[in-house]
Amino acid sequence: MLPYVDHEGKTLKNADGTYYSSLVRSKRNHSGTVGVSFDATSQRYIARLRYHGRYVLNKATATKAEAVALRQAAERKYFHAQNCSLLS
Repeated sequence: MLPYVDHEGKTLKNADGTYYSSLVRSKRNHSGTVGVSFDATSQRYIARLRYHGRYVLNKATATKAEAVALRQAAERKYFHAQNCSLLS
């Protein structure tokens, strides 16, 4: 069985409507931070966050630290801290 999929094959969401698969770092993640990636074409880091099916954060930054800070700020704004294991 695939992770974050119920017995009917539907993707699982938390109470806020956020997909569990977007909250856990995948083995394909090379930046080390969920929602932060490196765009080789522009040589910039991209911070992204989808909430209720739309991007609430989609910004490019010059450094990884800036992108991580943007992602963490968006998580604090849109997710409840007690329900999000990504927040430190």
